[in-house]
Amino acid sequence: MGADIHLRQPTSGDHSRMVEIENLCFTEIRRFDPAYYSRVCNQFTPSLVAEIDGVVVGFAICRTTSNEEVYLETLNVHPDFRGRGIAKYLLIALEKTFAGANISKMSLHVDVNNRAAIGLYVRMGYSVHERVACYYRDKGDAFVMFKQFNCSSSDTNNSRNSSA
Repeated sequence: MGADIHLRQPTSGDHSRMVEIENLCFTEIRRFDPAYYSRVCNQFTPSLVAEIDGVVVGFAICRTTSNEEVYLETLNVHPDFRGRGIAKYLLIALEKTFAGANISKMSLHVDVNNRAAIGLYVRMGYSVHERVACYYRDKGDAFVMFKQFNCSSSDTNNSRNSSA
């Protein structure tokens, strides 16, 4: 990977860039309300932004669903920065944080037609649990995927290099 990726918690200053990236990644009907990002940036959630040269190029937002499980709300990488391992790096960092907090599972929904995302999640050890018909507002189907963590030892891949 050429440029160094810096990960950190989102701040209120990231709101507009996160909305911009979201708008590039999803059609209007699949986007979160912009106010959602304002809330995320102004309160603690298990979330990260990825920066290259001080510019936010991607982010992952999670929420806790129980003392032992988190849900990946969204994982977005600016289209100009895809294929550099940023999504994988965000997932690895989140997984390490969760394992240290005794979180044992992360779940997510992914569009059944999003082959790149599904491929990334499978390579990272996530498995398809079920297909949910008409999950999205546009009636698109989603796979529910999850990964169990071994909290007693690190089971995450430490590599920052990826084809994702």
